[in-house]
Amino acid sequence: MDIDNPVHTIERDFMITATDKTIQVKGRGHTWKAANQCGKTYYRHRFPLYQSVNWKVEGNTLLADVGLTITNNCVPAGFILKYKQKGEIYIAKQIKVNL
Repeated sequence: MDIDNPVHTIERDFMITATDKTIQVKGRGHTWKAANQCGKTYYRHRFPLYQSVNWKVEGNTLLADVGLTITNNCVPAGFILKYKQKGEIYIAKQIKVNL
């Protein structure tokens, strides 16, 4: 089975920005803001989401947990993607922002 890449889904559907003080995520008609717990960021607009992708199955649901890396050692936020099977591919149908 093929799985829709969670990082591509996040980069397509959400705009993420960060400063040393705040993190903001906009997308799918919502805006989330939070204090940057890391105290700094090496990234402002392009984040290395590939560094922190974990997969698991709960019941019949495939989940991807993608961390938002702000510095080399700090991941203060993340995304949980729930997938649904559509033919021969799993497509991300629901995204939860943890900020």
